[in-house]
This record gives sequence, C-alpha cells and structure tokens, in this order.
Amino acid sequence: MPAPTPPKSVKGSCSVINGDTLYVFSPDAFQSIQLQDNSTWQELDSGVSVTGGACVTATIDNSDNQALYVIGGTTNSSTSGYSGLQRFSFDDNSWETVQLPSDVMRNRLRHGANFIPRDKKLVVYGGSAIQGYTGASSETFTIDLQPPYPVAGYSSNSAPPASRPFIMPWGDDSVVYTGGSSTNRKIYTFTAGGGWVEFKLDLPQPLPDPSVAQVSMFNLAADAFEDMQVIQMGQEPIGVTSYVILGPGAQPPATVETIGAATPPSVLAARQESLSNYPAYNGSSVPSTTRTDFSSAQGNNGILALVGGDDDGSVTFFSQADNTWVAAEQVLGDAPQQVIQPSTTAPSSSSTTPTATRTSSPSATSAAANKNDGNGSRTWTILGGVLGGLCGLVAILIIILLCIRNKRREKKRAESKHKSYPAGKKGSSDFDFEDGMHPLRENGQPMADPLMPHK
Repeated sequence: MPAPTPPKSVKGSCSVINGDTLYVFSPDAFQSIQLQDNSTWQELDSGVSVTGGACVTATIDNSDNQALYVIGGTTNSSTSGYSGLQRFSFDDNSWETVQLPSDVMRNRLRHGANFIPRDKKLVVYGGSAIQGYTGASSETFTIDLQPPYPVAGYSSNSAPPASRPFIMPWGDDSVVYTGGSSTNRKIYTFTAGGGWVEFKLDLPQPLPDPSVAQVSMFNLAADAFEDMQVIQMGQEPIGVTSYVILGPGAQPPATVETIGAATPPSVLAARQESLSNYPAYNGSSVPSTTRTDFSSAQGNNGILALVGGDDDGSVTFFSQADNTWVAAEQVLGDAPQQVIQPSTTAPSSSSTTPTATRTSSPSATSAAANKNDGNGSRTWTILGGVLGGLCGLVAILIIILLCIRNKRREKKRAESKHKSYPAGKKGSSDFDFEDGMHPLRENGQPMADPLMPHK
C-alpha cells in the first residue's frame, strides 16, 4: 500500500516539523503526522482559518516552549478583530490568537517570515496588507514574542522589494533573504540591531518563483560550509540545485559554487575535503509528477518534507544530508489510513488588549495516547512471537541430541553381545555391578550446549 495521504486538502498550505511530527496548516484543515513507520494522519483543531499565512516555529513568550506561528493571511470566516497572528502550542495542543498593537499583519499576503532565536522576534518582509495589491514591497517588521508583543518597522536599506521572498534562519541572531522577484540575484541578512545588510555574494541566477520551487539552508560540515538548496518541482526536470554561500571560517566564497551534481575532476581536486565528500545528487527516487504551490518543512536531521502541490496532496521527502530523494514509504510506512477527527472546540474570541487568547484541542492528546497504546501492543506481540520461536528451536535441538545419545547407547549394547568376556563374566548385555558404575563422561558422549542466538 502507498504511504498515507492527508484526509483533507493541503492546497495553499504552509508546514513545519517539530520533533518527529509534521504539521500542515491549510485553509481547510490543520493536520499532523508522525514521521515514522505505520503513521496515520490526525485532524487537529484548526484555529482561525486563513489563506496565505506564513508558518514559522518560534518560542512562546518568555519560555523555551515552542509553537507554530501563522503570520498574516486573510480570514475565511467572519472572525472579527483578528490581529493577523496566531500560534499553536506543541506542548498542550492549543491555539492562541495573539493581539498586536497594530494591524500590519492583518490581511497581509505574499510575504516571507522567520524567527531570530536570540532576540525572540519574528521578522516579516515583503508582500502587502492592502487588499487587491499583488505587487512587491520592501516593508519590514519585527514582532517581539514577549508581551505586549510590540511591532517595529524598519527601512529596507536598499534591499529590493519582494513578493513571496524566501526568508530563512541564519545563525542565532539573524535571518537571510533572497528571491522575491524574477531579477533578484542578491542575498541579504537581517539583524534586529542593524536591519538589512547586503551579503556581497550574488547567485548565478535569480531563484525560481515559490509556485514551482522551495529553498532551504543546510550546514554541510563542521567547518561551517553553508549550502542553499533549491528544490524545483514545478517543471521538468524535477531536481535540486545546491549553492555554497559560506565557506571555511564562516566566510563567503569569492563566487558561488554549485555542488552535489556531476562535477569535473579538476573542480573536485581544488575543493576543500569536506565539500568533496558531500554526496553527489541522487535522483533515482525523484517524484514522477511535477508539483506547484507546494510547501516545505525542515527537520533537525536534515530531512525536508515537501507537502502537496499535486491532486492527491501527497508528501515526499528529500534528505539534505545524503543529497537524495527519499520515498514516502521509507518514512511513513504503509499503514492503512485511519483519520482521527478533531475536537469540536471553537477558537475563542479576540480581546481588545495586547494579549493572547487560548483554545484547547483535547482530541490531539487523546489521539496521541491511543496511538502510543497501539504501538505498545504491537511491540509486545512481536516480542512474544520472537521469544516463542527461540524456545521452540531450543526444544527441537534438545530432542535431537537426546535421540542421538539413545542411538549411541543402543549401538554399544548391540556390540557388547558379540564380544568375548573372561571366565566368570556374563556374555549378556546385563549390567554387572562387579564391574563398577562408571560415570557418563567415561562411557558416553557429553551433551552439547544448545545453540543460542547471537545478539
């Protein structure tokens, strides 16, 4: 059976990976699946339904607890007073609508966003909150994730206007931006203290539109090689292009180098050893159909989940560490689809002060408990079967050894009938106690130890 597909549409979705769980937020539903064998999709309480929001994993208030933030987007219902920011806590499976002191996130579309861990701030760039406007902008905002959630605006500092830019993590204190138009080849970094700064390294060509490609950063080696991977699935041929934009000593190279593809030996010889060891691109498991408007989520182990973009709303995977496509069946297994329905609890209404309002989703907790019970039962069943098989094998070996010993004894008795004995001794097979009782180890064969399996 094929890997399970989401029960609800993932069109127009954004997604994140937290731990070993993939979360997919779309206008129609909020769904999750664990990235392990025989997993099934769960439908969770969906918070406020919006279209065009950006998904980011970040911390909650002053704690280290993490949440999925949905930034911007237009509401799909008559939700009044929605600020344009909500978050889903991974710890207690509940939604909060975060009330902001300004409306700059309300109805914002075609923007990019990410998180600066050191400052506990969201960074939002590009797009617009003006309804009907589909052009680019250089609007830059930070949102402090500690109450009262202040919003600050920044100058673009010559960063080009963008529509649907790629905003990615860049260390603990900044984010990196590229793309956003059909002409931009430049890269910019942003810090809360310094705003946008040009990276002084141009890409060989502008990045594809997000409708046909997604971009993700990946650290190649311990000596700080940074790789920008472009996953292009919207047109033939489907493939991955990797650019090295940070070299030894965390310094940008003189020119951007493309890696992972078929590379001439002369170039390989000139590379750093850690770069040369990076695997060549393996397209043997590349998806057979193109996808458009798919979303991507990056796990801590270098796995990328690519969600939707086709009629089935399926999920495919790419391993950044191995530079290869991974079949969904290898990650999710082939369990039959069992949809766990969401709670009927509705999101709470927004307040008029800068605070956060929470709604709970108890179904997620109970569903996870049921899943764990099922996994435990299956584990004990497998263990019982293995132990039973080993016990049966030992019993068979013991029986075989006993049969061999008995046959040897019968052979010795038969031979004794034909032997000649000294005078006064019996010529029968009857045991004569005058001869003395000899230990088994002198007259017979020692019983072999049963064969035990090696761990």
